[in-house]
Amino acid sequence: MSWLFSPPRKGQPRLLSDEVVPVHFFDNTQVNRQLFVCWTLRFDDVLNVDKVHDSLSRLLEIGDWRKLGGRLRMNDAGQLEIHIPRHFTKDRPAVRFSRTTFEISMYEHPVASKLPRRMRNPSLQPGPEEFRTLAYREDMPMTLENHLCSDEPQLQLHTASFVDGTLVSLTWPHIMTDAMGLMELAKAWSLVMHGREAEVPPFLGLKEDPLATVGRTAPWPNNKESLPLVARYELLGCSLLRALAWFVPTQLWWPAYTSKTIFLPASTVRKLRECCMKQVAIDKEGGTMPFISENDVITAWLARTASAHLSTTAYPNILIQNVYDIRSRLSTLSQQSKLVQITSTSGRPGVFVQNLVAPTVTLLPTTQVLYRPLGRLALDFRSSIAEQVTEEQTEKLFSMLRGSYATRGRAPIFGSPDAFWLLFTSWVKCNVCEEVDFGAAGQGKRGKPSYFHSFPVVPPWLAPNGFQVAGKDDDGNFWVVGNLQAGLWKNFEEELAILGSS
Repeated sequence: MSWLFSPPRKGQPRLLSDEVVPVHFFDNTQVNRQLFVCWTLRFDDVLNVDKVHDSLSRLLEIGDWRKLGGRLRMNDAGQLEIHIPRHFTKDRPAVRFSRTTFEISMYEHPVASKLPRRMRNPSLQPGPEEFRTLAYREDMPMTLENHLCSDEPQLQLHTASFVDGTLVSLTWPHIMTDAMGLMELAKAWSLVMHGREAEVPPFLGLKEDPLATVGRTAPWPNNKESLPLVARYELLGCSLLRALAWFVPTQLWWPAYTSKTIFLPASTVRKLRECCMKQVAIDKEGGTMPFISENDVITAWLARTASAHLSTTAYPNILIQNVYDIRSRLSTLSQQSKLVQITSTSGRPGVFVQNLVAPTVTLLPTTQVLYRPLGRLALDFRSSIAEQVTEEQTEKLFSMLRGSYATRGRAPIFGSPDAFWLLFTSWVKCNVCEEVDFGAAGQGKRGKPSYFHSFPVVPPWLAPNGFQVAGKDDDGNFWVVGNLQAGLWKNFEEELAILGSS
């Protein structure tokens, strides 16, 4: 755990021929520095993996997309930078590529045969952690220090080929981007693979930070009116000590965390949502029918099931932390994107491949989460999030973030000392199984992934119970990855059996 106490080593010297660009302020956080993520896509077709690799390498030669082919470096002032080779070569490639080939079916392979599959009923299936051996080569750099001390590119591509399918895995540092930025990369990668380079959108933020002006207009922390709503959950002083005094021991002494995949058939999700809509319709009172998305319903169901074992005395509250994409929330970002479109040869708006997310926090009484009708609980979550994600709230939040980094050297910590914590992330809007199209590298079958998952290459030392709502496949089934303390999975086994019998 040396990363807790000392900065990474400087590592490789600078090559004068490299182009040097900055790592932007909100990319260069302590959490992002520690996190490297592996994303695995399953294709039910035998892909030409050389074409998969070549198209990604070619994308990183187009305009400012070259930033993603750079190397992570630390300058003399201790600031992270990206050093981009003037020309990518065999010795200094844009992407490090590795492959394994198995002359057998996926169903015959001892590990690949356990990959989650579609079933008739809801089910618990193996989590992403069980498939590491198929996702990257053994000597892949897994930490920031590994990258600083080598000349490895940021992106690591690994393929596993079978006689009836292909796994494509991409590992990237979270310093580079969030999930929505990753999807912009994947869509542009797909375009190049199909020979449609002219349609690749402009890459924004090579040198200038698109968030440079965000959070600088609202004064912080001069008065309560300048604080975002989420500030009421900031842990400071005694409340922070109380929270840590409870949270850290539970990480050390409670049962180890286990990763599993939850499969929810489209029919199950449809029934759940229909039931929830009927419940909220009772409160309509002649007004507009409240809207609840499938994601709202799934979030409420996950939170309730994960909390089913709780004592309301020991845990009077439940805290749900989520993150939201700010690309569509801030007018300054949409203006930058549209401005570039005017002069773009592709005629497309510019895209942001960086970290553009912000947290939301919902704190509810445990009795409300456990016993309120599921539809109303889903509406509670939706309403709480809606009031936190406006442009005004986002500006105030980023002002608070800047102030916290300036005065404390860290991001604010949100939580509650007497709450059971759950962390959610959602990839639903990424629409992975529709937007990714590698058909041009296939043999005529569906070129879109039938399944995908992601996981941290090095699991964080401290993390609450959490879920990644991965989203839908092409049949409308939902996939969720949970990382929970082992005993909590019994709640889901029981609940999924009930859903399957209804």
